[in-house]
Amino acid sequence: MNRPAVFQIDAFGGIFFHGITPNQRGNGFACPLFTFEEAQRLVALSNASDYCGRLAYNAETDTFVFKHDQASDEAPEVYAATLVDGKTYYGVGASSWCWQDVSNDNHAQFSASLITELAEMKRLGMNVPDKAIALATNAVAVEDHANMSVSDAADLLIQLAGI
Repeated sequence: MNRPAVFQIDAFGGIFFHGITPNQRGNGFACPLFTFEEAQRLVALSNASDYCGRLAYNAETDTFVFKHDQASDEAPEVYAATLVDGKTYYGVGASSWCWQDVSNDNHAQFSASLITELAEMKRLGMNVPDKAIALATNAVAVEDHANMSVSDAADLLIQLAGI
């Protein structure tokens, strides 16, 4: 049974990633599944980091591909689309990266609530900048606002994103 989950990985310390988990483990680590939008956010963060390779989306094959750095002989890792309950997910890094399921952490739960609130605000036509989403997934920013209600914190993150 898949359930919503929040993940972290040391390569992107302090950032929460939101997806679902099939409660499987690969090499002892979580095997997350992400929406296309969350996988695209992972692409941007990965490619802006010193991580050992490049992550890209291949529209032709509907896959995310991680190519190790130029010095590596390793074959690219390919993460294909997976349908779960009629929705498409991508297991970026599942079974090969060191993902941790942090869903039980209070700040991770607050981040999940913020993401849900911001998504609903966006659905209702409100301007929700990408920077507000980034703040809602940043562990430090989430901790700074965890004493607020979810709706007040979401409003504040939108305001902060506009500054």
